Amino acid sequence: MSAEAGVQFASSQPARIVEQSAGQTGRDLVAALHLEQPPAVILVIGGAATLQESAVPALRQLFGRGVARAAVETKAVVIDGGTRAGVIALVGDAMSEFARGSIHLGVAPASRVDRDPTRNESIDGRAPLDPNHSHFVLTLGHEWGDETGTMYDVAGALADGGRAVTIVAGGGRATLREVVHSVRRHWPIIVVEGSGGAADRIADACGAQSAAEDDDCLSEILAEGELELFPITGSPESFRRMVIRAVRGDASLRLAWERFAALDAVSSRQQKSFNLTQLVMLTLGVSATSLAIAQQIWFGTASPARSVIHYVLLALPVLLSILIAATNRFKTGNKWMLTRAAAEAIKREIFRYRVRAGQYRDPPGREGVLAQRIEDVTRRLMRTEANAAAVPRYAGRIPPPMFAADAEDDGFSALTADRYVDIRIRDQLDYFRRRIIQLERKGKRLQLLILMIGGAATILAAVDQEILIPVATAIVTAITIYLGYRQVDTTVTTYNQTATDLENLRGWWVALSPTEQTDPQKLDKLVEHTEKVLQAELDGWIQRMQDALADLRKEQEEQQRNRREAKSTRAGSTATNGAPKSTS
Repeated sequence: MSAEAGVQFASSQPARIVEQSAGQTGRDLVAALHLEQPPAVILVIGGAATLQESAVPALRQLFGRGVARAAVETKAVVIDGGTRAGVIALVGDAMSEFARGSIHLGVAPASRVDRDPTRNESIDGRAPLDPNHSHFVLTLGHEWGDETGTMYDVAGALADGGRAVTIVAGGGRATLREVVHSVRRHWPIIVVEGSGGAADRIADACGAQSAAEDDDCLSEILAEGELELFPITGSPESFRRMVIRAVRGDASLRLAWERFAALDAVSSRQQKSFNLTQLVMLTLGVSATSLAIAQQIWFGTASPARSVIHYVLLALPVLLSILIAATNRFKTGNKWMLTRAAAEAIKREIFRYRVRAGQYRDPPGREGVLAQRIEDVTRRLMRTEANAAAVPRYAGRIPPPMFAADAEDDGFSALTADRYVDIRIRDQLDYFRRRIIQLERKGKRLQLLILMIGGAATILAAVDQEILIPVATAIVTAITIYLGYRQVDTTVTTYNQTATDLENLRGWWVALSPTEQTDPQKLDKLVEHTEKVLQAELDGWIQRMQDALADLRKEQEEQQRNRREAKSTRAGSTATNGAPKSTS
């Protein structure tokens, strides 16, 4: 169990203190602090010794009118080192002035802090706690830096299901090690350029990749970190907006995900409607044939059931005609394909944007490029018959659940090349392989069923039961139509080809040397080839489905025409048989 206490600072509210016990996790400490899950977490890291005095006035403004106000607006918990020194003291003052009442959590080693609320300076290597914090976690360990793992565990537990952003100002070697923790958690990192120390080392290295080759921490930060630089001379209002965007996620990217999710939902709805209609039509066709045979075999002329079946047989062609007309009028099949194509086009742009490939490499213009691409996709869609389909506002989670990637990807973090391969290519490969197995099994079962029905028809003919053969023929026809419009065999072939192309791309990337994998042109090639392979698969599917739907409509109209002719023949036969014979 953790030890829980409180401390009363002068002119401040009592602060809750929890001391970590052996084996306690971040979730255990959050529970001991009695904190509710916040929408977001803002983690501020930096140092005291390397903080330039000339930077203090500007940092005071950025932390006050920038960070503190962003914390209030987003209802975020602010986490830092908790002591009255350097950057942390500036954050404490800012929170006290601009965000009083917000949760401000400090995490520090218990053996290196002084809990005396009257002290403001370090004594015997023990730093005083900052009086403006509302909560503290005092960790195990005896040296500065021993608290880092626990601080990130606590921040991760609080950010679970939400967003976390790391702000770096000043700092030394320990700060770089802390930034690496944020990189590995895929949290966005805002570096205050001009604040000195570690922050300036990161900012300087961003413009000269070779400067980080002799520093493992800096190399990892540059290679895999989602970094944004903010000049210390920038306006606090701009800094506030940057922090809020990092906490809430890129606004342009969020809008793109919302567009994708809305079109994805419409596509799924149209697909279900189309499949259900086709299933009903096929079932009605088989039922009509079966009832006609049953009427002749089992029900006599005077049977009440014969009259019922007679009226049902009259109604079935009418119902089928209505369904065919509705399918042709509402064009759910075409709308399904068009909205699916638009949704996947938006998803491709989202991944290009997140991996920062091609035109998305330049930070100042990336959001504008994404917005223009999404506009182009949706404009093209609205010039088709899909503009008659309702596209309600999407109100679910962003990004929407999407196969295995959903468990590993928040949908907003910048993607390194390796993460792109893992999240995009591997997830698509898993989808294709799963669908290939499902479709192959379905195709084999249905083909086997056709063979079995064909064998049964042969047996019926052998035992002089030819009257039942039309039922077998109707069932085989229905299964064949189903296999035709679902494109089962062709889809398996295409999925295999696409999966092979993606495997080859992944193999090509893995075979590159580490130096080549850092080449932006190689990254562009990986992303463009991957997205073009996926686009080609989708374009081919749409063309095949359009051809299949055209054939399906012709076949349905032909069947309707045959049924009307057969009905007219039967009616004429009945009239002839029932007419009075000539007496001449």
